[in-house]
Amino acid sequence: MAQNGTPVNGSVSPARPSPPVDYPALLKLFTCPVCNDFLRPPIPQCKKGHPLCGACRPRVRGVCPLCKQAVTNQTNIMMEQMSQLIKFPCQHARKEMAAHVRQCSFRPR
Repeated sequence: MAQNGTPVNGSVSPARPSPPVDYPALLKLFTCPVCNDFLRPPIPQCKKGHPLCGACRPRVRGVCPLCKQAVTNQTNIMMEQMSQLIKFPCQHARKEMAAHVRQCSFRPR
């Protein structure tokens, strides 16, 4: 390595590998801006492409909560396909866990 920090003879010093995907950032992209639940198909979108969950589509009355553009009848096919590859955390983990455990139909008896 030269004194100014540039590699000599085209060699590159080994760098620490970064993780292939920033998982928390990816999960934020798949979060509904209205209810904060994770987006699962069908994933409607506005004219500018902002996604929201199918359950919230009627709640916004056809207007995107982010940009005020019209929500279209088209879904975001790429996000729908990608959502099938993501392992989302339990949607109940963000809510009060004790209340969830008391009423969960999957709890051990």
